[in-house]
Amino acid sequence: MIKQSTLFLLCLSLFLFFDSQPVYAYIGPEAGFVFITSSLIIIGSFFMVLFTLLTWLYGF
Repeated sequence: MIKQSTLFLLCLSLFLFFDSQPVYAYIGPEAGFVFITSSLIIIGSFFMVLFTLLTWLYGF
């Protein structure tokens, strides 16, 4: 049998889930700059690791 506290938490979470209102937020143009710079940093880091591994393995 389900405990009373578990049943209460289940009912409360369902109420909060179905009673929620949509939230609108303006991200702005800065999000594009952040996405581009973080992508470039990840790609640049990948190529630096690749270059480091190749020079370490072949001993240029």
